[in-house]
Amino acid sequence: MYWDSYYDICIEIPQSLTKDMTSVYYDYGYYPLVIQKIFENPEFVSNMFSIIEKGNKQIKIGHKFDNQRDFDGKTYSINRFVNIVNEMVESGQIKKDENVKKLLQLTSISNLIKQEQKSKSNFSIVIEGKNYCIDSYDILKLFYGNKDYDKLLDKFDYVCLKYNLDYDELAYAMKQYADKNKIFDKYYFEEYDMRFYKQIKGDQIFDTSYINRVPETNDPFLDQTFLNQDLVDYIFSDMSEDYSLLEKSIYVYIQLCKTLTYDAEFFAHKQSGKKARIHEDITRLSQITPSNNGIVCYEFSQIYGKFLDELGIKFENTNDFGSYGLTHASVIYKIGKFLVSADSVTHIIGGDLYNAKVHETLEGLKLMSDNPTTLNEFLEAYEKVYNDIKKQEPIYRQQLSKDLLNAYQNLSEPVEISIEDKIDMLEEKLKLSKFKPIDVITFVEKNIKKIAQTEFKNGQLNVCICNKKVGATFDDLLPIIVIEYSKNAKYDKDTKYFEFDTKTNSFEIHSQATMQREFNKENYLYIGPCSQRLKGIQNEYRMFFTI
Repeated sequence: MYWDSYYDICIEIPQSLTKDMTSVYYDYGYYPLVIQKIFENPEFVSNMFSIIEKGNKQIKIGHKFDNQRDFDGKTYSINRFVNIVNEMVESGQIKKDENVKKLLQLTSISNLIKQEQKSKSNFSIVIEGKNYCIDSYDILKLFYGNKDYDKLLDKFDYVCLKYNLDYDELAYAMKQYADKNKIFDKYYFEEYDMRFYKQIKGDQIFDTSYINRVPETNDPFLDQTFLNQDLVDYIFSDMSEDYSLLEKSIYVYIQLCKTLTYDAEFFAHKQSGKKARIHEDITRLSQITPSNNGIVCYEFSQIYGKFLDELGIKFENTNDFGSYGLTHASVIYKIGKFLVSADSVTHIIGGDLYNAKVHETLEGLKLMSDNPTTLNEFLEAYEKVYNDIKKQEPIYRQQLSKDLLNAYQNLSEPVEISIEDKIDMLEEKLKLSKFKPIDVITFVEKNIKKIAQTEFKNGQLNVCICNKKVGATFDDLLPIIVIEYSKNAKYDKDTKYFEFDTKTNSFEIHSQATMQREFNKENYLYIGPCSQRLKGIQNEYRMFFTI
């Protein structure tokens, strides 16, 4: 341990040169002085070189605070340490003496390349089920001297041909080698080589996202999953035989989202109790048809997985494989270089089970890659299929939300529209939609905010999702949507409550007294603590939970 009383700097030489002992700490204001002290102290320089030669990736430096032996600061790799030394040499803060030259030589990637060329060590890796043994020297050369992109491709071509790899597979091997050997922590790279590696790591040049992912179908409940033939025929009925396998997978996803709907009773009962347990029976899937179409997230994933299996597509079901029906589930599947995740219920209110029905952008069907080329190809397939499906729709369904907004805008130019007229516009469109309860709630919630922007902005309008008791017990519940409107931002005696009846697809207007009475009788219940409360209703703390 060495102390400088004037600068109050501590340089610690680890007693054990193990990886967990070697980290870099520094205080921003003193760091240049610390670097200077390192190169002025022969014993520390010797130990520092020993750390580097042993392959450790970090050096430990500290700053003393308040006369206590406490260390504070940031952690830096040897690569960063060498960068700072270079900056100090260029600025004249330290001289490029023999110690600095040795440091740069020891930490140079070119030095590692020479060592690997002599040792002839190999890097073993499995890529898409095949075993490869690649000369480490061949991999390291790809990380070095990448100013010229054409020459880089020549180097890639040579290694790919030598080991019978394609570009993506070789890029994957490079990433695995770099991560395993921590070369970007232990060695100094020029800025252009660092930039190249970041592009490789982020899949910007080549695409490694799909490699060694979903090698086989992984769904322990697949053999127990049986689909109703009516559903299968309906989903496949208009699918083009000319579609690629990727386009077929997208088509099935969209058609299932359009056909199925989230079970309203499951939602109303907070996903628990008797109404929820019926979904835990996997044999129920054989009863799902275009008309009997209420499902929950893990049922959708199981159904979609079965369709993927019918198409010959390998997939993974992300359900908790220890049990069926107890956790959220989604699907990941792979077709060639396309690794896709599919989750129709990213949100119960407003997920893809609704979005597909009104041709809004799907949120749950995503390519799991950042490669621009792969992403563009995926989006082209997605747009093609989505547009084909849209052409099959009745005209009213194609632009349901858009027509509603246009109708409002056309009317609002010459006259001011009352809230009752705006709700009538919603009702008119909903009668055409034939939506089920959850999709109705989503439609109303999204579109009332579009056509009543002024009222929302002024705090006059509030949308609340509640439960309504339709029978004598808590088992008989239905989720409903209530639009509360006041002339002012605060509740007043003229506040109106518009309840949408999903059986008749129409709104009923209630006064505050009526709503208060129904809440007092527990015929109306808040679904949970996150629900928006209705102004003017006094029993705000009475909310429904099932056990």
